[in-house]
Amino acid sequence: MHRSRAPRALLRISLFALFAGALPRAARAQAGFPHLDDATVLARGQFRLDAASEWTRYNALFAPAGSATATMPLGGGFSFDSLGAAQLPALSGTQSAIGALTGSPFSLSLGRTMAAADARVAVTPIRGEYGLTSRITLGFMVPLVRTRTSIMLRVNPTDSTGNVGINPAAVNPASLARDSAVFAQLVNAAGALQAAQQACQANPAANPSCGAILARPGDVASLLQSAATFSTAFAAVYGENAQTRGAPVVPVNGTVADLAIRGRLAAFDSSFRAFLNGGPLITSTPAGAGAVMGAGDLNTFLSDPGVAGFDSVASTIRISTGDVELSVRVRLFDGFLDSAAARRPGALLARSTLTALVTLPTGQVASPTNPADIGTGRGAMQVGGRFAAYLQQGDRLGLSAAAEYLQPTGKTKTGAFPIGAALPFPPNTSSTFPYTPGAITRLEVAPRFIITHQLGVNAIYDYTNVAANTYASGSLISPALGAQQPERPTATWNGISTAPGAQQAAGFGISYSSVPEYDRRKVGLPIDVTFTHLETLSGAYGMPKSWMDRIQVRFYYNRR
Repeated sequence: MHRSRAPRALLRISLFALFAGALPRAARAQAGFPHLDDATVLARGQFRLDAASEWTRYNALFAPAGSATATMPLGGGFSFDSLGAAQLPALSGTQSAIGALTGSPFSLSLGRTMAAADARVAVTPIRGEYGLTSRITLGFMVPLVRTRTSIMLRVNPTDSTGNVGINPAAVNPASLARDSAVFAQLVNAAGALQAAQQACQANPAANPSCGAILARPGDVASLLQSAATFSTAFAAVYGENAQTRGAPVVPVNGTVADLAIRGRLAAFDSSFRAFLNGGPLITSTPAGAGAVMGAGDLNTFLSDPGVAGFDSVASTIRISTGDVELSVRVRLFDGFLDSAAARRPGALLARSTLTALVTLPTGQVASPTNPADIGTGRGAMQVGGRFAAYLQQGDRLGLSAAAEYLQPTGKTKTGAFPIGAALPFPPNTSSTFPYTPGAITRLEVAPRFIITHQLGVNAIYDYTNVAANTYASGSLISPALGAQQPERPTATWNGISTAPGAQQAAGFGISYSSVPEYDRRKVGLPIDVTFTHLETLSGAYGMPKSWMDRIQVRFYYNRR
């Protein structure tokens, strides 16, 4: 996943904290800026290799503005007191059809759902840099990414609050035969009454039923119309044959809706018999659901393309390369190279660099059919630039700052339906919605305190703004939602879909370096080690409330 560069910035910042204060004044230009940029360039022919391990974890997301709480549980998007047509628009038709069968308004509920989830992202960014000239440094960064989402989903965990369950006719031939018999008996009874009415109209003495049929033509017409409406709704819910097996869910046996439907069938049978003067006409009963849904049933249900088309709502692991970065860094100015100024006590020194960069879409976007998946990249090539600067006052105080802008230049190959209409289970996820990711703007500031030549500490503040994704015109129209468009824009950040907006984070870093001693020829290996911790303080709706820890080791070759 092309994760927040904040961790990287943090580390480089920590490194810089050490370098800037630990090296001799004339050599302080080599201080490291671990996240966005170094504000340094390498000497000609020098090579530097960074290897780091970075761990990000979160179990909550930032809530919409105006919410009672600042965050919401990561599994909250799958936790409902009653999961129904409001969250799954594909069930709206089934809800209406069951209402037609019961003869009264019906609120479909799969029951109560509870989900607990947490996410872990481990990144190993490998970065190499080469000093092409004394002013230009070439670089590359290859991130190896592992994302994992653990989710435990429970459905109706403590009681049976749902009123529908899996339609047994979908998997059980005996249940399908019962439903088919009910439908056929309804159709046959209506056909028999219609035929008798036509016969009586032609010959009032055609059969003993003619007196009642001819005396109550309005009641006959009403019964035939009601039976036709009921038959249509019955076929839509329970099914009528092997080709039309009905809806994925039906009322649970013994529930109010189930008893109401059985009662209406009995009433239809009584009404038809009153006109036809025969024995029972509707003897079969529908095959209701044996029980409310469990977690396995819900996963099967959500995998239906007509409902959501998800692979599953389950723990997911993804391992891949993230988005590879290529860079060219140019030194703008470096006051540390002025040896006379660097030797003055309390001197204020500064340096800055400008970097052009390209990120390649070598990472993977999250699967549109797996709501628990976390991507490892943004899915499109990006171009941009970074400006980095470092200021130091005397031997103890320093300040690093960097700004970065990345602009995607192409569309992703795939993508999930964007956030909209407050739908946790977006419709038509079996279809994909390619998009151009929104631009990313970052700003990082890191004040630092230099303890010794080898040790430094720093604070870190990171601000990131993610712009909205751009979708092709008309690509967001979903058959399940008619022509409805998303109610709010969508952005892609750290491998997941969020609302566009800003995220703020803060943390600290500790750095150790043997480079100063190496330059004094007291040790044989120039190496830097940095630990960084960063926590998000605020973010747009859907952005992770995360904690990041990073350990970075930097090696130098051909330094002397």
